[in-house]
Amino acid sequence: MARKVGQIIARGDRRWLIRVYLGRDHAEIGKHQKSLLHSPNKQQRD
Repeated sequence: MARKVGQIIARGDRRWLIRVYLGRDHAEIGKHQKSLLHSPNKQQRD
């Protein structure tokens, strides 16, 4: 079973923010890839 390396955060009605951790840069600041998903229900986001 694979480890989940991101977060799914509700951002209003039928909208989800997907964040995936990419690591740290040379200044030790955490980097994330972000994307907004429009989905009619919670089941379709998995």
